Amino acid sequence: MGMAFSLLKVCGWIPQVVLPTGKLPAAIVCHSYAIQDINTLTPLTLSVTRAAAELFHVYQDQPLVIFATTDFGETGGVRNAIIEERLRKNLLWSLGVPVSKIRVLYNTRSTQSEASETKKLLRKEFDSIRWIIQCVNDLHVRRALPSYEKEFGYGVRVVAYPVHCDKYTTALLPVWFRRMSIRYESVWALYMVATWVAWKLHVIK
Repeated sequence: MGMAFSLLKVCGWIPQVVLPTGKLPAAIVCHSYAIQDINTLTPLTLSVTRAAAELFHVYQDQPLVIFATTDFGETGGVRNAIIEERLRKNLLWSLGVPVSKIRVLYNTRSTQSEASETKKLLRKEFDSIRWIIQCVNDLHVRRALPSYEKEFGYGVRVVAYPVHCDKYTTALLPVWFRRMSIRYESVWALYMVATWVAWKLHVIK
């Protein structure tokens, strides 16, 4: 699997991380990949949230840390969003991110709607924005980054920070299927559902 991901990086499927220096980012946007159960984040959500906390400290504890919640569905979706908010806030706080620096997005049903809600929030917080960091799973970044770039336009630089998650990529799905999920939203969605079922059935941990 390590060799496969190295090849993906060489071929340009997964961008190399080059974080700007100088002016601090306005925010670190941390994607949601749902919860595993009422006490546990999925490995993907856990990995990007931890990475966001690390980046927060790299940039002198100054940027906002923004995360979306996965709230698909009706009652169950709202409940899961509340649980995810609590788990992620507690995790960020335990990793040294103060509550005053955390912002939560709701009702984000897609990457595009997440980008739109992020932009609205940042406009309320700042008079001007130079750049933000998008903390995202490395298999998701090729579709997530263009959504944010389109939403924010040329005036704001969006820098992707791809986060690898070993537990996610050990799912019982063939490599070609995982590679297709980089390109196609529908395949990504199937992969997410299949992996979530595998976690629930304790096929993978």
